[in-house]
Amino acid sequence: MAVPTLIMLLVAGAIVLVGLLGLVLLVVGLVKKRVAMWVCGLIAIVLAGLVLLVAGPAMLFFCAGRGFSEVHPARQMGALTDIANISVAMDAFEADCGRYPITEEGLRALVEQPSGLANWMGPYVKSMPEDPWGNPYVYRCPGQQNTDGYDLYSFGPDGQDGGGDDIGNWSQR
Repeated sequence: MAVPTLIMLLVAGAIVLVGLLGLVLLVVGLVKKRVAMWVCGLIAIVLAGLVLLVAGPAMLFFCAGRGFSEVHPARQMGALTDIANISVAMDAFEADCGRYPITEEGLRALVEQPSGLANWMGPYVKSMPEDPWGNPYVYRCPGQQNTDGYDLYSFGPDGQDGGGDDIGNWSQR
């Protein structure tokens, strides 16, 4: 959890506690017929309500905005793990066949034998996973980032090439 989100949750918790304290003071003051106590309770409830009225939408905006726009670390780690696992399978393919699959063969070459490849000993993976955002991984050989090998990457959360959120094997090598 991000630090700003944690701070906003703590502020919201403090507002709720002040409101509850005000409610307790109000009830106890009314039961014991102590005007000063129930007035303090009423003031605490009103102040907590006003702060919540002003700060609540701002906290909601920042928490919701952060949740939709950030790359979630668990998803990013999932993509990196998939890329590392597929890379191991690619290395096994290369050891058997003497080359990596070409772009046209794609990642499917790890699951099904490409035509004309006698030394293929796969399948090297049972099935090809999708990235954590539900999109297929992108494969290019020769690569644009790894010109002496291949590029294997996810478009990331935006689902589009580029944009700075792509997750690829060039960041691991």
